[in-house]
Amino acid sequence: MRKIFFEKTNLWGMVVILTVLLSGCSFFTSYGRYVVRAEKAYKSGDYDSAVEYCVASISENPSYEKSSELLDKVFPKCIEFHHMKIERFSISDDEFRWDKVVREYEDLSYLVDILEKLDLPQTEVLLFKSEVKNYQTLLTDAKNYAAEAHYQAGIQFMEVDNREGYKKAADHFKSAMTFVHNYVDSASFYETCRQNAITRIAIMSFENSSGEEKYGNVGEQISNQLLSSLMNDQEIMEFVEFVTRDKIDLILNEQQLASSGLVNDEHSIEIGNILGVHHTITGTITHVSATEPQHLKDRKRMEKRIVTDTETYSDEDGNELEREIYRLVRADAIFNKIQAEAMINVSYKIMDVTTAKIIYSNNLSSNYTFEFDWVTYSGDGRALTFLARMLAGNSQQPTPSKAELVQKAVEILASKLVADIKNTLK
Repeated sequence: MRKIFFEKTNLWGMVVILTVLLSGCSFFTSYGRYVVRAEKAYKSGDYDSAVEYCVASISENPSYEKSSELLDKVFPKCIEFHHMKIERFSISDDEFRWDKVVREYEDLSYLVDILEKLDLPQTEVLLFKSEVKNYQTLLTDAKNYAAEAHYQAGIQFMEVDNREGYKKAADHFKSAMTFVHNYVDSASFYETCRQNAITRIAIMSFENSSGEEKYGNVGEQISNQLLSSLMNDQEIMEFVEFVTRDKIDLILNEQQLASSGLVNDEHSIEIGNILGVHHTITGTITHVSATEPQHLKDRKRMEKRIVTDTETYSDEDGNELEREIYRLVRADAIFNKIQAEAMINVSYKIMDVTTAKIIYSNNLSSNYTFEFDWVTYSGDGRALTFLARMLAGNSQQPTPSKAELVQKAVEILASKLVADIKNTLK
């Protein structure tokens, strides 16, 4: 009885599979899969994606009725959804509601565009049924409203008359121009505000209090690399201006501070006032070290059965056949690794020259590790593993000096400092 049940079950399963294969073979085509995705997107309320998937399906197979039928249902729903959002945004109290309206009209323009490019016979009917409007005209109007809102916000922030106010004003004038190119006099206002918003910063040479002087002037290396990296960063340079090392060194010499190599908070403020900067960045290297290179060796005996030749033989029926001859080969391999590393720890702070307050301080560290691997061996190279063969192609390279290792650690540290300072000055 149980056997009969299983036989019926298996038969029914076969019928189901055959039915799916015969009636839904489109599932195994790209245009069929696009429709499946469109249906899922439609059910989840992602109408834009549903339209895009339908369009993709029709583009591949214009005669596939299922995608056209689904598009006929999805497209009007999608247009209605965007119209509702525009209506809700338009009556909101959000000062910059037109930014959102612009995005909606851009989405609508895109949807109409991809539909019209299909060049379907029913396109005009579908557009009429969906109550599609002239979105390009509406988009132009919305962009003007959005630009005006940011323009007026820029005017208001200019009246604050401080660096932060000017910075916000410049951002709004820039936003206005993203909607309408050179809206009114936004370009000139932006540049005026940007100049008034600039924070002038002096980066002092970092003091080395680690007790290690044999790696060169690490403090100056850090400050120079930090300055170079920041000045090449367009994002931060919009509202920041750095004093060059030449000017700082000139003031240090005049104040007879260069010979001591020490610039404390009081001197930092004094130098900052002379240079006319808003902030100073000072730092102290608390630790710097580099290790002697270590040569690590790992000896391994390797064996492998390989084909060395072939021979002929006769089977039971007298047929002459050929077979491979195997032989065991061996190799003694030495896995070599050279390791050396450098480490730097630094503490730094950003100080407001006017208030003599520390705006921000942090401790950062960097570590650079040099590693090089190669293999030497004796015996039959065919016994080597894949990795051993790869490394056997390497030849021993000279190890960087300790000063070179420290320089690499300085580069890593400078990158960390740049990211940390950028985050603080935003």
